[in-house]
Amino acid sequence: MSFYSGLRDDTAGPLIEQFGQPGTYRVYGSETYDNVTGSTTKGAETDTAIVLLDLPLKEREFTEDVAAEAQGMFLVAAQQFAAAGVTPAVNELILFGAFTHRILAINTVGPSGEAVIYKMAVTAHTAAP
Repeated sequence: MSFYSGLRDDTAGPLIEQFGQPGTYRVYGSETYDNVTGSTTKGAETDTAIVLLDLPLKEREFTEDVAAEAQGMFLVAAQQFAAAGVTPAVNELILFGAFTHRILAINTVGPSGEAVIYKMAVTAHTAAP
């Protein structure tokens, strides 16, 4: 185990688990197109349970364009995504509180190239189902 994987698994993960709140990372499968009707159907949704910290967006944390659109920042331990075999991506959704949030940008904290924490700029996309 490297120093940073220990930091991820033994420090960042447990602290966010202890002080964070539950949420859900939602990904949709590939869309399908119906040639007859001309409509597109979303793929099946896959949910991953996560624990996150809901923080105010800090100045200079993301680009100006992202900061202008973002309504908050979520911190999620990389350990949670690694355990589920998932890598977070821009434009995917996080269900938290009364809203479904869309990820605008992700800053990965990983000094040696190994993700420890994901900082995600988010915007409230819709009311949660």
